[in-house]
Amino acid sequence: MNFFVSEYLCGGAWPESELPASLAREGRAMLQAVVSDLAGLNNLPDHSIEVYTTWDRRADACPFENVTHVHVIQVDDPQSEWITAIDLAERCDRTMVIAPEFDDILAARVEGLELTTANSANSTVEAIRLCADKLRVDEWCQARSLPTIPTVLLSEPIPWEDIVIKRRDGAGSIDMRRVLKSEIDDIADQNPEQWIAQPYVSGKTFSVGCFFDCGKVTQRLFCFEQLLSGDGRFEYQGGRTLNDPQLEQLARRVIEQIAIPGLHGYVGFDFIQPTNDPDQILLVEINPRLTTSYVGYRVAWDDLRFPAVGLLGAHAQFPQRDRDVQFTCDGNVHELLTEC
Repeated sequence: MNFFVSEYLCGGAWPESELPASLAREGRAMLQAVVSDLAGLNNLPDHSIEVYTTWDRRADACPFENVTHVHVIQVDDPQSEWITAIDLAERCDRTMVIAPEFDDILAARVEGLELTTANSANSTVEAIRLCADKLRVDEWCQARSLPTIPTVLLSEPIPWEDIVIKRRDGAGSIDMRRVLKSEIDDIADQNPEQWIAQPYVSGKTFSVGCFFDCGKVTQRLFCFEQLLSGDGRFEYQGGRTLNDPQLEQLARRVIEQIAIPGLHGYVGFDFIQPTNDPDQILLVEINPRLTTSYVGYRVAWDDLRFPAVGLLGAHAQFPQRDRDVQFTCDGNVHELLTEC
């Protein structure tokens, strides 16, 4: 099998001369983890995989030099990257896009590659665009009585005083911040249809990675507590294993009801457990793509098949993890020792 991993930031597609540091850091961590894991499957019986990817000459040194079964095409600019991506998508058996969903980036790339003969490992374009729109996700969940944080456009009346504002299509905590309602006038004047407001909810934030096939979950992984900055901007700093059977059960019930047609491959879900109501959880957002939590999941098992085998579309059921871990957003992982 030839597998093409197309990462937007480090792969050469970013249109500006400077790469955004936080996004590039997470993109590099995910790309390095996925490429290494797929190539490592060649060490197992009955696996033969050649992994292809692109690398931006503007970025740091390529981490895949002399890695067996990995083929890197270095590119100079977004134009050459796209030409290379189309060629690789047509020549490879499977293609996975790793990209942020804001500004329609993820959906547009998947849509463009689907015009080729590419066999996509991503969700459909329609599912990506639904999940990327936080207002539509809230409306979709409300119609099905699924617990979410109430969401309104900044152009609408806002009934809460202590609020969180974010881009309607935001990713990676970009431009997200906690403010008072009286402080949003300067933002409301800047295309308010693209900004949303939600009431601030104090609580424990956590995420769950899953594998989907044709809109149905085939494998639900364990929960990671999200480590966020405490300055009101909620900057994502990594995660750690969350051993809480109650939250696992609550998350499973919600995820099993989210049968959005077209969800496929790896999908990440973000939740919050409110401090004032710990017996419930609220869905924060759905990420129709690989998330940074993958760098933690990949080292939770001794067996290299987990979760890399899921990226191939296999429906294997994963065993109990072998260790608890904590990871940073740049891919550094260490084992959490169990207290006696």
